[in-house]
Amino acid sequence: MSTPPLVEPVSRSDVVFNGTVEETGATTTAAVEATDSTAVVRVDELVRAPSAFDGLVGQRITVLLRAPGSVQEGERATFFVNAAVFADSVAVQEVDHSPATAAAELAPQVSDVIDRLRDGDIRARIATADVVVTGRVAQVRAPERAAAAAVPGMPGPVSEHDPKWMEAVLDVESVLSGSTPEPPVVVLFPASIDVMWVNAPKFHAGQEATWLLHTDQVPEAAPVPESVAAVFPAVYTALEPGDVLPKEQADRLRGLIEELGG
Repeated sequence: MSTPPLVEPVSRSDVVFNGTVEETGATTTAAVEATDSTAVVRVDELVRAPSAFDGLVGQRITVLLRAPGSVQEGERATFFVNAAVFADSVAVQEVDHSPATAAAELAPQVSDVIDRLRDGDIRARIATADVVVTGRVAQVRAPERAAAAAVPGMPGPVSEHDPKWMEAVLDVESVLSGSTPEPPVVVLFPASIDVMWVNAPKFHAGQEATWLLHTDQVPEAAPVPESVAAVFPAVYTALEPGDVLPKEQADRLRGLIEELGG
């Protein structure tokens, strides 16, 4: 089965806009040399863009073309691009372009592609999760397992990438997949913003969410002797951004879980 036409460019770009090519072989910024792979394009409509691009409608920007000479002056097109340079003007790197489609028509199609791509990522996380629940963080605390530090066999001094583990204790409201966990449900998370852990979700008391919880990462995250581990309940992790979703997405996850036969 062939890939739908929008999937490839949308999956590889952060910005989609409609624009008119005003000059070829030209540039709007001294930071980018004018070549046969550059074009000055007026931004007519934003279809998909981060907030940093909100003020660009009506502005002239430089597009670094995927293929030299692939656009003509006066041509209107839908451009799929990524930010390249923010200087005296903006330059973007083209992923692809196609004949212009009105934003009102194209935006829902792009949103649908993004949702389907996101669903694919969520399916992969569901497939590896031990349990999927909705719930609320009752408290955040230093790990009780820290008491195990005096036990022979515990790891030695931490590295500069110390995750600074904390525990979020969950009040589980519903179980969407997996066996109902025995309370207290503890989610170990890194409070550190070190480059190794900066993207891992951080939790706070009162936070409500849908949680995709994993046990396979816990031994590496917080290894303890069996004699100590036996004292504590099962501990989970949710180390990827896709492991913690808004509580309102529970019904959507139920549908994906059913599709996976869960």
